[in-house]
Amino acid sequence: MTVTEEADRGTLSVRITNTEKIISWISKQISIQIALSVTFALVRVRSMRSSFGFLNVSHNIADCLVLTMFVAWFAPMIMIDSNFGHTNFAMRLSQLTGVFMCGSVHSAISIALGRYIALVYPLKYSILFSKRNTIIYAAIAWITGIMQHAPTLFPQCFYYFDFRRYAWIHADTTCGQFLSWFSDLCYGFTMITLVGIPNLATIFQLQRVQSSCYAENRAKIIKTFCFFCGRPLHILVTFMKAEFQKQNDLKSLDANQKRRQVQEWRFFLQAFLTNSLIMLTFIAFHLIKKSMKLRFLHFLTSCLCVILVHGTNRFNFTNIFVYFH
Repeated sequence: MTVTEEADRGTLSVRITNTEKIISWISKQISIQIALSVTFALVRVRSMRSSFGFLNVSHNIADCLVLTMFVAWFAPMIMIDSNFGHTNFAMRLSQLTGVFMCGSVHSAISIALGRYIALVYPLKYSILFSKRNTIIYAAIAWITGIMQHAPTLFPQCFYYFDFRRYAWIHADTTCGQFLSWFSDLCYGFTMITLVGIPNLATIFQLQRVQSSCYAENRAKIIKTFCFFCGRPLHILVTFMKAEFQKQNDLKSLDANQKRRQVQEWRFFLQAFLTNSLIMLTFIAFHLIKKSMKLRFLHFLTSCLCVILVHGTNRFNFTNIFVYFH
């Protein structure tokens, strides 16, 4: 290799590194502003003071904490290209960020299950997702995240975030290798399953309910038409008057049902987009990133992907719920 080629390669490496610094800093600043704005919006919207709102508050707090850690810690370390990530303080911050990430993902799972039950079993939803139970679910989401990262407090089980390779590095011990396999690989694919299945089941049930409602209404029309064929005219008139009165009485109920259905659909759409982004994060990190060798692609599929997901989660919430409320 010639000196010119080495110089060109060195220049390219510096240019890519500076690009990574600029992109990460700008995206983190935008994401944290979005997350904070949605936090204030949650406080102002009255209809979010419900079980669905509590879970979104838990999810939003987790996203805000993750983005805050990236803005206050990871971004400066990437910008100065520091080797400070190997210290005990840096390890503890990395582990704390992992707890916040788990709190976000676990809250998203609770939201997905809640949307499925609310749309398919609305009567059970009011019982299973009462305010008290929802607070318990949110607490469980955080407690499980803390328990998952508790073993990393021991010296032989530590891990940290390598700012130069954009990767979580586990200890080269039996405990570290087990946590790398269990807390990283198995946990990632388990979260993809737990987040994805409720959303797919909800879509299937919604399609099924709409098809059954259409078939039921069509059967009623045919049955009514056959019933009145050959009947005296005054019976038909009497029945039609009663039906008109019934329709007037049911108009308000139908309007309320439609309004509730639209609201549930909006809630589900917000949860579905959020969970889809989380699934894409795990897929990008566990499948795409590990098959790439270029450093800049590692940056796109790991560090930047996490930032954008936690930021766009709040952006989706703002557009779908707050804007259309």
